[in-house]
Amino acid sequence: MSEQHKLIKRSQLPRQLAPRPLGQPAAAAAASASGDSEDEGRAAAAGDRDPETYDEGDFYQQLLKELIDSAPGGNLGAQLAAARPAKRRKVVDRRASKGRKLRYHTLDKLVGFMAPTQLTTPPFAEQLFANLFTHQG
Repeated sequence: MSEQHKLIKRSQLPRQLAPRPLGQPAAAAAASASGDSEDEGRAAAAGDRDPETYDEGDFYQQLLKELIDSAPGGNLGAQLAAARPAKRRKVVDRRASKGRKLRYHTLDKLVGFMAPTQLTTPPFAEQLFANLFTHQG
């Protein structure tokens, strides 16, 4: 029977941590917690715990410990971390924002492009070409 009393005591939140009832001001909650008459004796006997709240933190801690211990190899955290792919950040130039840097992409066809220019031929070029392409003989 004493174990049941301890279990109930551990599952109830202390009055300082328990949420106060809706619509009840903080001063009234403190006054009802301290109690003015026979409630004071019960609150002291109950260890100043709120019987209307339930703290299941111990229960979930125990479940988590059992899950970690039952994992093959005993190291569940490392197994979960290894199963997840590593997050990679994009390589971004942080100083290029707000129009401080021009963004452009080169097109493969235009890499070696040069606009045509008008060539001026030297005066002896006409005579040279005439002699090259005429058939003598």
